[in-house]
Amino acid sequence: MVIQDAHEGYISWEEYEAHLAQLAANSQAYAPQRLCPPREGPALLQGIIICGICGERMTVRYHQRSGQRIIPDYVCQRAGIAQAASPCQRILGRDLDQAIAVFLTEVVTPETIALTLAVQDDLVAQAAEAERLRQLQVQRAQYEADLAQRRYVRVDPDNRLVAEVLEAEWNAKLRALATAQDVAKQQRAQDQYQLSAVERQQMTALPDAFARFWQSPKTTARDRKRVVRLLITDVTVIKAETITAHVRFTGGTSRSLTIALPPPFTESRLTPAETLAAIDRLLESSTDAEIAEQLNHEGYETFAGLPFEAMHVSQLRRHHGLKSRYTRLREAGMLTIEELATRLQVQQATIWRWYRAGQIQGARYNDRGSSLFEPLDERPRCRRRASHTGT
Repeated sequence: MVIQDAHEGYISWEEYEAHLAQLAANSQAYAPQRLCPPREGPALLQGIIICGICGERMTVRYHQRSGQRIIPDYVCQRAGIAQAASPCQRILGRDLDQAIAVFLTEVVTPETIALTLAVQDDLVAQAAEAERLRQLQVQRAQYEADLAQRRYVRVDPDNRLVAEVLEAEWNAKLRALATAQDVAKQQRAQDQYQLSAVERQQMTALPDAFARFWQSPKTTARDRKRVVRLLITDVTVIKAETITAHVRFTGGTSRSLTIALPPPFTESRLTPAETLAAIDRLLESSTDAEIAEQLNHEGYETFAGLPFEAMHVSQLRRHHGLKSRYTRLREAGMLTIEELATRLQVQQATIWRWYRAGQIQGARYNDRGSSLFEPLDERPRCRRRASHTGT
């Protein structure tokens, strides 16, 4: 047997019950509707996404890359675990999460806040009118109760049959009066709340605060998921030609979103044509490493969203049949060191000495420093002071 408030406690009984409810909600094994607490992973809809085919909650799986969880998948595999059946749906979470994030930033805007305040003002005005009508009902019930009392008082006591009827009528009118008063009191307690000036100011500043919070690099994935759970009850998704997401807010309203399916895996690994065109353009003047540096400077990325390295440029060049730097220089008529040394009847070391001194012109064609040279029909006769820098 529990005797509440028998002794002063560390927390109140209401706080104790709230803690128990939170513990139950955080329990993955016994939580109502299998709702688990937000975790550290980037899956924005973890725990609140529902399969639109079978109605079960979907679980999260992450793509691993370099030992880090970066791309979530939402998988409906309840039947697969219980009955060895195929998953109902598997949805790539990256595009879905991005759509939900954009949707929330579009919902929490100054316009929606202004509309909310206008609706609240309208509800306050409607509540005042409803309160006036309820008071009229109470007054009418009071009048009918008083009238029934006067009739009962005026009846002849010896006429017991009439007296009993009037007494019963009086009691009924008193019960109706009590009911009308209780209803008016309850509705008055519900409708009397109005936003203060400070609260209205805080709501007006909410969109900017929300945008700063969401875009801040200090905001963790867990914090974003906590905010999502404050705003959204669940998201039901169906994957067909597109992904349809039905978002149900905590206030009871719902909205539907349509998200385009991501490209097939083979297409997602294709390098865009503009990137290949940039590589082809830079091969006229740069080596693979220099091209990678320039691509990163211009904002290009690999199909996986990674910065370019020399090996990426080399692989793309070979795979797409782009002419190498060496081939382009040879087609322009430049000679190898062996060919130039034979033509001028000198040692290769002499060619290198002339090249470093700037007496002959050349160009590097790889990142190891190998070079091709402009053709000469005779040996250089004078030293030129211009220094050489490979291109």
